[in-house]
Amino acid sequence: MSSLPVTAHRGEPDAAPDRARAEMRYEGMHGRAVADVRDAGHRVDDRSAA
Repeated sequence: MSSLPVTAHRGEPDAAPDRARAEMRYEGMHGRAVADVRDAGHRVDDRSAA
């Protein structure tokens, strides 16, 4: 999971599906909190998911 933020920051083609998986995992653990994180920024979301 530690490689996920790196991939997302690079903006490689596989970053989108990886981010989607991370967001679903984060949403499952924290529920509505993910919406606040998305407002703060994608990088914060990636680090929280990892």
